[in-house]
Amino acid sequence: MNRALSPQVLGLAQRLLAYEGGAGVPSRLAAVRVSKKLSRPFNTLVGAAGFRSLLSRALALGNTEVSFLSAIQVHEDGNLEGFDKVEAQFSNAELAKGEVIFIAHLIGLLVTFIGEDLTLLLIQEVWPKATFGD
Repeated sequence: MNRALSPQVLGLAQRLLAYEGGAGVPSRLAAVRVSKKLSRPFNTLVGAAGFRSLLSRALALGNTEVSFLSAIQVHEDGNLEGFDKVEAQFSNAELAKGEVIFIAHLIGLLVTFIGEDLTLLLIQEVWPKATFGD
């Protein structure tokens, strides 16, 4: 696993995905929903193009660990496409791992660019009722 992915970042990614996934929500929708919700406050800070670049970079970094992430595309509007195409080709465990890796890299990039405190503050603003622990 990449050194940049600390256990704390991986744990936060898992909790965000679990919170957004909930019961009965297909896995691919959780990653799409997390990235879409994160785009709102971070577009304000880094701009829409900047956030799209972070999404693309997170996918590229994650692709070194989970190959199917190369099939996911970031559209001009920041939407993700391709999870539905890989869903039939991989097990639920592989898909879940890919989602965690992708979201963890995204969080890691945000921490790098705007700092841990501001990243966590904005995440808490997006999910004000969620408890993510440390």
